[in-house]
Amino acid sequence: MKITIIAATGGVGRQLVGQALASGHDVTAVARNPAKLPPDVLAAGTARVIAADLARPDPQVLESAVAGADAVLSALGPHNNSDAGIAAPGTRIAKILFGKVYDDLARMEDVLRDSGLDWTILRPPQLTGKPLTGRYRTARGRNVRGGRSIPRADVADYMLALLAQPDTIGQVIGIAT
Repeated sequence: MKITIIAATGGVGRQLVGQALASGHDVTAVARNPAKLPPDVLAAGTARVIAADLARPDPQVLESAVAGADAVLSALGPHNNSDAGIAAPGTRIAKILFGKVYDDLARMEDVLRDSGLDWTILRPPQLTGKPLTGRYRTARGRNVRGGRSIPRADVADYMLALLAQPDTIGQVIGIAT
């Protein structure tokens, strides 16, 4: 499957890129600073890498990054609580990809719902750097009860698993360990 991963150098993005390549997917990695990708990803022919400043995205660059993709996975999110204003750069990306703008993450969900695209929204709690467990709980339409954290590797694992689950299209899914 041809997959474009936006914010490929963040915690979840790096996990997505590595796991998608290991699963045999054709990956386009979009990152502000592609040099932050692991050397094996940067190796010739491993993944298509596109440099894009997600804070000031160029419409032509993003459009070329998603052209021909079977799925676009966004790992865009705050690095920590003080970085919670990530919705501002996301606004510019949404404007380019959807032709609409959103002011916050809740509005972004509305934009996705109204986009005419197939979408799934994943809502993880606090992300950790722990290794992949493959054991996590999910809940459709709500956050996971008592879910306080989840490894980034597990979020990436589930994002890739969702690609083969068409019944999750149009769903908001909470995930936690």
